[in-house]
Amino acid sequence: MVKPAQDSSELITLTRWEKVKVILTAAFGEFANYFDFFAAAYVSAVVWPIIFFSSKTPIIAVLVSIAAYGLSYVARPVGAIVFGHIGDRRGRLSAMIWTLIVLGLGSIGITVLPPYAAIGLAAPALLVLFRLLVGFGLGGEAGGGWTWAAEATADSKYWSFWAGLVQAIGIIGIAIPSFLFGYIELSIPRSAFISWGWRIPFAIGALVVVVGTIIRFKASESPVFKKILSKRRVEKVPVVTMIKEDLRTFLATLIPFTQNTAATGLVLVPFSLLYISKFGIPYALAGKVEGLATAAGGFIGALVASFLTIKFEKKHYLWLVGSLGAFVFLYPMFMLLRTAELMYAALGWGIFYFFNEFMAGSYPSVATSYFSARFRVSAANLAIGLGGAISGILITIFVPMMRQNVFSGLNILLTVYIIIEILVVISLLSIKKKGDITA
Repeated sequence: MVKPAQDSSELITLTRWEKVKVILTAAFGEFANYFDFFAAAYVSAVVWPIIFFSSKTPIIAVLVSIAAYGLSYVARPVGAIVFGHIGDRRGRLSAMIWTLIVLGLGSIGITVLPPYAAIGLAAPALLVLFRLLVGFGLGGEAGGGWTWAAEATADSKYWSFWAGLVQAIGIIGIAIPSFLFGYIELSIPRSAFISWGWRIPFAIGALVVVVGTIIRFKASESPVFKKILSKRRVEKVPVVTMIKEDLRTFLATLIPFTQNTAATGLVLVPFSLLYISKFGIPYALAGKVEGLATAAGGFIGALVASFLTIKFEKKHYLWLVGSLGAFVFLYPMFMLLRTAELMYAALGWGIFYFFNEFMAGSYPSVATSYFSARFRVSAANLAIGLGGAISGILITIFVPMMRQNVFSGLNILLTVYIIIEILVVISLLSIKKKGDITA
């Protein structure tokens, strides 16, 4: 195959308003991603075991509920392959519309799902189905959204910042459900929260997805994809081409994506909340403070990293800095939680998530420009999708274990994180290339 052109002279330039629409609507998907991270993790530990798995003993109910939560991560690689294929063959815009439609169906289904007491075994069965739909849709969101935003602004030297900004805006999706859950749980009786109060944040999240879908129908296609289409360089099976041509880069990004996902779904929610609750801080109050602290720290971290990607050609070094920072501060964060002082806890959560999302601000530019535009969406989607699946397995295995005794659970967490960090450093240092968003 002829190598794609290395310049952007043949690109169709979008208007400023068209670029803004692409960036904002791409951010809708990342918002939904982070929203689901926090909201589903939160209720899987305290609500779903009671209303959807009430036929089980309390311990078994929690285990099965967390497993249902983790299933969405297992579905992500499947969505990554399907929507990556659509994005690389039919267009970035087409893929991004369908991801939100599927995600919306899953979100709405969870919002209105009756409890076990009303429909019996259909309740947990449908919960699993809807979680799989959510994971399937989210499997195509991140890589597709970053690619769409980066390519829409490919004629600008700031393209990597705009891709990172999509990630930064998405982090707000942590703050909103954490505030809502905390406020609702502290404002109404416990029985009301278990019955219907927990559904309010999910309804709001579903509404955001519906609005985002409508706006995407009016957005513009990627100029880079149009260039590939006009030159007849569309691959028949993009993911196979990626495996043949650039498997090394793909594997080098896989474990780092696992670390970033696990930091949210394994470390922060629900384990750090369970940990601090053992020192007398109510779970709901801790969740509210944690959500706001991590959203603030994460947003700043992603924004700083996004700015720095403009200056760094080898953008994966920024990813490495964020990874090492999160690793170094993991144990000190838990020491701050042990003080049982919300101010210190917020500081710990905020700093840890600053580094975690410093990674997030840099990896959109890596996951897009380090792969050829001919299979870019497939590669980016599958790397983060498989990373999410590995995280989902870790969550399913280790969270129930750590929940039984949070003090010994912390030792388990640190051991797992050390192993992951060693693999991350090896992976990122093995990358010997720099990116080109127009190629």
